[in-house]
Amino acid sequence: MVVKVGIDLGYGYVKVYPGEEKFRSSVYPHVSRYGIEEKKGIVTVDGETFEIGRARSVELRTKSFQGSAEWKALLLWALRNVTLPLKAVMGLPVSLSAKDMRKRIEEMLVGIHTPVIDGEVKEIKITEVKVVPQGMGVLYDYFIENGRLVKERTKENIVVIDIGFYTTDILVYRHGEILEDRCTSYEIGAGWLYEKIREELKAKYSYPSLSLKEVEEYFERGYFPYEGRRIYINKEEKIREFKNRLIKELRAHEEDLKLADTVLWAGGGSLLLGVPCVDKPEFANARGFFKFAGICFGG
Repeated sequence: MVVKVGIDLGYGYVKVYPGEEKFRSSVYPHVSRYGIEEKKGIVTVDGETFEIGRARSVELRTKSFQGSAEWKALLLWALRNVTLPLKAVMGLPVSLSAKDMRKRIEEMLVGIHTPVIDGEVKEIKITEVKVVPQGMGVLYDYFIENGRLVKERTKENIVVIDIGFYTTDILVYRHGEILEDRCTSYEIGAGWLYEKIREELKAKYSYPSLSLKEVEEYFERGYFPYEGRRIYINKEEKIREFKNRLIKELRAHEEDLKLADTVLWAGGGSLLLGVPCVDKPEFANARGFFKFAGICFGG
């Protein structure tokens, strides 16, 4: 028996389908100070040990991140509960998804992996991998129902706007094909909003340095703790700034949007905007990858 899995390894969060697991794409070198700490969220891969899913993290937005030990640690943590051989579909950012890069990742992942997870050696056997441009999962999710392509939908003109933590991926599907010259990634996502808040707090209050993941947590609370009091922020105003900044980038796709039968807003960042999103937009890519696995791998 073989398990099929869809994995969306984003810069902000990792999403896995089925199961709808979601955890932070936070990876940080782990050093045991006393040897008695609880081993939870600790992964050793390629001789390096990392903490997974904590608020602090290293910078992930580099071309060298894809396929690195940190990247593999996040991936293998996502697969830690899979005990059967598996076939996986996953994505790379549009800007990093050249065919040779996708092939390199596919070849690297096929095989038996033996990470140490929370002190226990795990055997994770990956028999097949398909890597596609990020955002394709949203299309697959729309096209595939009950294991079959809905042919009427494949005839539509579609624009995917996939808003992640650091990037927004745009996919343009027209006349039955992906228009690669119209697809791109923009360096703006929910993290852009949190970065602006972090800069404002530092300038106004000399606020201590925070990771963007920590800023996100406080943003969701609606306030930032400071010297025994609370600094409240105008969430609506900040979201409006983010929306206006995104609209400026989308002007390059004015023609694509005018010609679209359907616009698919997806990614966790789309939840901030008040737009009509796909169902559970943060899981749309992983869900679509899983659906596509059923067609791609058969069985």
